[in-house]
Amino acid sequence: LAGSIHVGQHIGAGRMNAMRRTVLATYTLALGFMSICALLFLLAGESLIGLYTSDPAIVALGAQLLMVAAAFQVFDGAQVAGVSVLRGAADTRVPMIVCAIGYWGIGVPVGLMLGFRTALGPIGVWIGLSAGLGAVAIMLGLRVRRMLWHGRVRQIVGAPPVAGG
Repeated sequence: LAGSIHVGQHIGAGRMNAMRRTVLATYTLALGFMSICALLFLLAGESLIGLYTSDPAIVALGAQLLMVAAAFQVFDGAQVAGVSVLRGAADTRVPMIVCAIGYWGIGVPVGLMLGFRTALGPIGVWIGLSAGLGAVAIMLGLRVRRMLWHGRVRQIVGAPPVAGG
C-alpha cells in the first residue's frame, strides 16, 4: 500500500523517474518477501504442518498443498504489487476487470475442474486458484509496464504531460 501512496505522490509532483523507482521497489519488496515465504513452504512444509497434527495422512496432504501455496504466495505478491501501484496512478477500472477475469474466469473454473473432475481433489482447487492469481499477476504486470513504465500514466490521470521527470 505504501507503493500506492508514493506512486500517486510522484505522479502528482511530475517525478516520473521517482515513480518508476517506487514501482520497482514495490515489486521487489512484495516478491522478495513472498518468495521467502514460498521457500519456507517448500523447504519446511512437513514440519510446518506437523506443528498442528501428527496424523501422517494430513501431514502428507498439507505438505503437498503448501507446495502449491508456494506458487500462490509469489503470484499473490505480484498481483498485490501491481494493483497497488496502478491504484496510486488512479488506474482502478482496468485492474478491477483484470482481477474479475483472472479470479472468476480462470481461477474458479480451473479450480473446480481440477478439484472435482480429476483425482487431484483439494490440490486441484489450489492449483486453479494459483493459476488465476498467476494470470492476474501477469496481466497487471503488463498493464504496469504499459501505463507506468512507458509513460502513458498521463492517459490514466488525465493530466497534461510534464516536461522532464
